[in-house]
Amino acid sequence: MSISPELYEAVTRIVEQKNSEIKVTRENFNKLTSIVTELSNNILKLAEAQKRTEDSLGMLFKAVSWFSDTIGFGLEDIAKVMFPPWLEKHERIKIKELERRFIKVDGEEIEINLYGEGKKRTSSSNYNW
Repeated sequence: MSISPELYEAVTRIVEQKNSEIKVTRENFNKLTSIVTELSNNILKLAEAQKRTEDSLGMLFKAVSWFSDTIGFGLEDIAKVMFPPWLEKHERIKIKELERRFIKVDGEEIEINLYGEGKKRTSSSNYNW
């Protein structure tokens, strides 16, 4: 069985068109594959950079924490000695001593670094406590 030249030409044109469409699809797929590979590599690099950043932040946190503890304790020690006389002289409040204390507030324990109780002298009271 033979086909007419017109039918042969129509079939050939359809096959060439479909081949062309397949070629474009294959090119797009190859480009997409390349882009996905590049993105995967970049994500791996970002994950490595994030890990290094987290490690650096951990080391920095330790250093700042140590520095804060060292300076904080020094300042608290000075305040324990200097603040009660200052309160007595400037605010007329007599405090025996300041201490660290934990107090529950709304069920949560709060640390108070300098806690003290005292009495405030009114202007009419004498200097005897």
